[in-house]
Amino acid sequence: MGLFDFFKKKEKKQTVQAVINKEPQQTEKVIEKENETPACNPEDFVIENGVLKEYIGKGGVVVIPEGITEIGEDAFDQCREVTDVIFPKSLIKIGEYAFHKCSGLTSVEFPENLTEIDMYAFYRCINITKIKFPKGLLKIGNNAFDYCKGIAEVDFPNCNIEFGRLVFTNCVGLTKAVFPEGALNIPDAIFSNCSGLVDVVLPKSLKKIDEFAFYRCTNLATLTIPEGVTEIGSHAFGDCTELKRIVLPEGVERISYGTFNGCTGLTELVVPSSLKEICPGALGYCNSLTIHCPKNSYAENYAKENNIPFVTIS
Repeated sequence: MGLFDFFKKKEKKQTVQAVINKEPQQTEKVIEKENETPACNPEDFVIENGVLKEYIGKGGVVVIPEGITEIGEDAFDQCREVTDVIFPKSLIKIGEYAFHKCSGLTSVEFPENLTEIDMYAFYRCINITKIKFPKGLLKIGNNAFDYCKGIAEVDFPNCNIEFGRLVFTNCVGLTKAVFPEGALNIPDAIFSNCSGLVDVVLPKSLKKIDEFAFYRCTNLATLTIPEGVTEIGSHAFGDCTELKRIVLPEGVERISYGTFNGCTGLTELVVPSSLKEICPGALGYCNSLTIHCPKNSYAENYAKENNIPFVTIS
């Protein structure tokens, strides 16, 4: 496959004359300005029926031609010399592994018509620092941004996105995530191993936090779980060593296996009267924990049976 065939960016130069007054005479100074906007070179692409099958250019800033509706599987696979991509307005889908290991890519701004980003599309694009999702986005596949460790913030534009697993796992530079009102669940393992995450905004509409959602987010110290949440999956907060206090809302009936396992900094867990089960390993290694629970509740009996300090609340 002819990756990295020579691609020459044509730089247009404009000559502007500026008159500079000098006494006792006038002189002319020529100022050259380079046109910084690159042109689209059709010879850099293999295109079939509106699908960009392969990029064969040299790199740098890449302008994808209008009319392209899909970037195909592996189209830019390991094109490490690509630093920026300007997408066409016509683009609807980015396929599997499309920008896999494009380590030179620094920012991504998707066009408004984009609806799907397939699995591993930007896997290990380690230098992307900023992404902006379009309002009409409907699907992000498994591991789409896995190991994109330069991304600092994600803000999802709508509540209708279908997420795969491990979408942002190992994004260690991620510090903030915002979910829109209307979202019903936090997807499976979406932020696992995001050790830099400190700020998470959850919507009032939320009903479920899936398994491993915040697993090993080791700098996440505080999190407000909305009142409507009734289900929290296994290991959802496992090894979140900086978590100090968690309040589970009324309606939660079960703390799943490993949900808070390894939360060594957790000192206060406030549980509702609706709680009926704490699974084995749910609170493993939470050695500084005090459970705050209603008097004569399941949680009080659990604390007594397992020699966990507790405080009764009304």
